[in-house]
Amino acid sequence: MKNVERIEGTDFYGLHTGNHGKIGDPHPQYGQKLRKAGATSTGTMPDSTTAADIAGMGFTFTVPVDGTTYEVAAEMDLETPGGVTVYVATLYLDSVAQSPNLAVQSTSATRMLPRKTWVLTGLTPGVHSVLLRHRKLATGGNTWTVYNNSQLLVKGP
Repeated sequence: MKNVERIEGTDFYGLHTGNHGKIGDPHPQYGQKLRKAGATSTGTMPDSTTAADIAGMGFTFTVPVDGTTYEVAAEMDLETPGGVTVYVATLYLDSVAQSPNLAVQSTSATRMLPRKTWVLTGLTPGVHSVLLRHRKLATGGNTWTVYNNSQLLVKGP
């Protein structure tokens, strides 16, 4: 896990909206801080149905008050050489899987940019961690490549 980086001058999905103050300042449109973590390198996922960490796709954050709500979005850059295969990514909050999963299926060679947002409600004050892990629905067949511009974004106070 690594510390989060605030996305300065961007909206929730990382689209540039101009320079809006110093790191840690609330975003003027949302009134909330935006943070991100990104895949540290491009790599092929394991041929396994057991979830594995995606390097760099996790971080810790501090919840200031009881009952705080955060949104966490995964923006993936994936590729498969073809064949029927299903990619599944799961968000873990404090080591507990959140649902539903991000799941995509391919029947031919393709590169895709799927997105999934989870809403985390009722968080207690203190330090929490989120981590994105991935797996295949079934072993065998083709593998998936996760590119290093994949990212995990968090929006909250």
